[in-house]
Amino acid sequence: MQLNIGKIDALFCAEQVGINLISKYKLKNIDLASGGLYAQKYAFATLKGNTQLIGLLNIHLLELQNSGRMHTLKEKWLSGKPQLQGWLAKNQSILFSLSILFFGIVLLMFFWNRTLQRLVDAKTKILQESEEKYLTIFENLQDVFYQIDLNGIILDVSPSINRFSSYERDELIGLQVYDFYVNPEDRGIFVETILKNGELRDYELKFKSKSGEIYVSINAQIIFGVEGKPDHINGAMRDITERKRVEAELEESREKYRGLSEAAFESIFFSENGICIEQNDNGERIFGYTTEEALGRYGTDWIAKEYRDLVMKNMLDGYEEPYEARALKKDGTTFPCLLRGRMMYYKGKIVRVTSLTDITSLKKVEEELRESKEKYQKDLAFLKSIFESPIDIIIFALDKNYCYTAFTQFHSKTIKKIWGGSISGSE
Repeated sequence: MQLNIGKIDALFCAEQVGINLISKYKLKNIDLASGGLYAQKYAFATLKGNTQLIGLLNIHLLELQNSGRMHTLKEKWLSGKPQLQGWLAKNQSILFSLSILFFGIVLLMFFWNRTLQRLVDAKTKILQESEEKYLTIFENLQDVFYQIDLNGIILDVSPSINRFSSYERDELIGLQVYDFYVNPEDRGIFVETILKNGELRDYELKFKSKSGEIYVSINAQIIFGVEGKPDHINGAMRDITERKRVEAELEESREKYRGLSEAAFESIFFSENGICIEQNDNGERIFGYTTEEALGRYGTDWIAKEYRDLVMKNMLDGYEEPYEARALKKDGTTFPCLLRGRMMYYKGKIVRVTSLTDITSLKKVEEELRESKEKYQKDLAFLKSIFESPIDIIIFALDKNYCYTAFTQFHSKTIKKIWGGSISGSE
């Protein structure tokens, strides 16, 4: 090539090699200038048309042949056969060993390359399957995966964002995430918190969607770059709008119940597996246990010992009919009570609600009625005995208050015993 562009004037080489080179590279600027110099047909070439140089080279080659120096030059520069053959003869065993070694190395490299290729193919297949699996998961996530930079620009978001915001993934990428906050002040709080802690768990926010507003729960983490500096934020969002709605309804129900509970005359207790988890103000006032003292105590701690087995059995059996027992205050005093329990769903749990009513006044009235009834029955029996007396004539009188003032002398002792007065009449 250097001869073709004129960097050198002539080139000696094997004739066949020269012919092949001229043909292969289409070297139209080169001619073969001479036939073979000896049996192996070496030749020289010059730039095409340089007849003066060709003639000069031919004259000098002829002089070398006539002087006998051509043979020396052939042996030294163009042949080298005798030295090469001698060296090969002396080092046949070494050459054989080297050939075997070379063949072994080539064979080893061949199998090693095949092994490497298999490993590469296997790894490539695993990576492809992993990528396909990741893409499948990414595209079918119920929660929303997102990635934002530290300036709040959305770098990526999973297609599931469409399920609860009605936005398409491509609509959001490149937008400022802070534009979707319902409450602008939440933006600064979010950034400050995650920069301080490095991550967030179950962080609730209110976002804008195409159809309105939604509540989301966020898990997020700052990802650091190779230099150890914060690079971007990876996170996942879950739509909790329905949960927040239910919580609001439950809270409203609890507020209604709380109002009714505090207005109730009964003591009301909530228990789970027999353990008190809440009481109303009336329960605290009547029994003397503060709410802090009441929580964690067994429900039977409010019951006199002789009734605890009955109360515990009814609690465990889910018995819901009213029944009587005796309540025990913190100071050790007891009073009669009416108990009624019911199982219900409260604060996400199945609990037992028990109302306890102080029936001391009722029991007092019942006792007075019982005593009055007994006295009435005695008086009735007495009057019956008078009227059934064997004496035919009974004389009695009533005063202005319609009280008996006189009976026959026969009944004077009985009358005096009953009414405490003396008989004023006569037979």
